[in-house]
Amino acid sequence: MTFKDIFKNTDEIQKFKDLYFSAFPQEERVPFDFLADKVQYGNSNLLTVYHGDLFVGILVLVLHKDMVFLWYLAIDDSLRGNGYGTKVLQVVEQKYPGCRLVLNIDEVCDTFADFAQRQKRHQFYIKNGYCDCFVKTREKGVVYQLMSKNGNVTYNDYKQMMIAYLGE
Repeated sequence: MTFKDIFKNTDEIQKFKDLYFSAFPQEERVPFDFLADKVQYGNSNLLTVYHGDLFVGILVLVLHKDMVFLWYLAIDDSLRGNGYGTKVLQVVEQKYPGCRLVLNIDEVCDTFADFAQRQKRHQFYIKNGYCDCFVKTREKGVVYQLMSKNGNVTYNDYKQMMIAYLGE
């Protein structure tokens, strides 16, 4: 499994955009130009993911102190269920030893029409060693649950990371 920085391999930008816009609903996406602009500060990466020559997904990482926030992770629809998501998580952990790995998932609540999908995503991360932090955030009207691996992350930890990345 290899990661390619889309700005060091400009052929990767369109692959990244195509999956980014198809995998995440509009209310969960920030503008691509915003993500791209933030890379210049050195605390984030926009990556395409490959298994050999096969493009399998995308990943956006935000780095802050001892935390690595997996902001966006998407595996191509046609390749899901083949272990690629698990492998990406393993590679991230290997690349950032000793760091707390942090991510948000859509709130898991049985009042949502896509409850089964949300529950499946939650179980995927549990199976991969992530734990609930019992912190919820609301961003652009969407409620997320915070999960982490290699140590708990508090609301204040998350807030400080986002301030460092986004600004006040």
